[in-house]
Amino acid sequence: MQRGPMVAFSEPGGWPAGPGQPRVLFEDWNAPDLADHVEACRRAGYLTAACGGPRRRNDGLGGRTELLCPLVEGEACSLAEGADIIVVNSILRPESEKVLRALRERFPGTPILVEIRTDAERLAVEQLEGCETLEFPVTPEALLARIGAALARA
Repeated sequence: MQRGPMVAFSEPGGWPAGPGQPRVLFEDWNAPDLADHVEACRRAGYLTAACGGPRRRNDGLGGRTELLCPLVEGEACSLAEGADIIVVNSILRPESEKVLRALRERFPGTPILVEIRTDAERLAVEQLEGCETLEFPVTPEALLARIGAALARA
């Protein structure tokens, strides 16, 4: 079974070693505006990576599926470990909320911004210390302002 994220790095080979440009991880971000957000971050001097989020697969035995996310399964995630800030697209899917909780538990000092669309999402995010909400739809300008502010507080 292959695990791991679908990644689009701004630098070949992944996160560069050592200090440098702030690293922004877009988690569970399959939205059409990902390219605009990544491009805005690159122009602002951030390194970027995107993870498509958890996936389910059919095991061929009557349709049973399993979550394929290393963090939720208690394993390491080099993308999240190297990120200076994590931007989560949405937690409308139960799998996405599990990933958000795993991120918060594993990386309590990393700022996490979560795009929200519903009051239920807002309540779920507000219960997790260190997570901030982004109102949908998120413009690139608003995203950059929130990333900058969160990194300044970190």
